[in-house]
Amino acid sequence: MKTLTINIPNSADIDDKEAKLALASKLYERGRLTLGAGSRVDRLQ
Repeated sequence: MKTLTINIPNSADIDDKEAKLALASKLYERGRLTLGAGSRVDRLQ
């Protein structure tokens, strides 16, 4: 699995878990991740 570091402005008012979930959701929506792989992005599995 790749590790990615991104800088998000404080004004976005988003925590780490929410950012990971948003990324996993968008990648799943685009067909780039399976549901299982998406759950591992957020360490849900």
